Amino acid sequence: MRNQNTFNLTLIAIFTAIIFLQAFVPNLGYIVIVPTLPAITTIVLTVSIGGSLLGPCQGAILGLIWGLISLYMAYTRATDPITLLLFQNPVIAVVPRALVGVLSGLVAQALKKRQIPKIRFKP
Repeated sequence: MRNQNTFNLTLIAIFTAIIFLQAFVPNLGYIVIVPTLPAITTIVLTVSIGGSLLGPCQGAILGLIWGLISLYMAYTRATDPITLLLFQNPVIAVVPRALVGVLSGLVAQALKKRQIPKIRFKP
């Protein structure tokens, strides 16, 4: 049990570091195509993978970290008016991002419970 908790904590730390890198390295997590429109984000993929590997509770933690970073970015490095208007609200910035991790964890758990027949290839 203790080894599993250490393993989960290590994976959360690794995914958190990846989220920080994606958030603060230009054009890695937030890709700006048109300067007046909001940036396209790839951080959702990291949170979804983390939530599906670790479960809904840890996925919520990763989503919460992403939401807090998004809130910080909206106050310090907002580049467009939509970010200024929408993402400075903590409810809009944090809650949907936390739900991304929860829902990806729940979907992964539901798919693990389903019996999917394996495809076998004959050589």
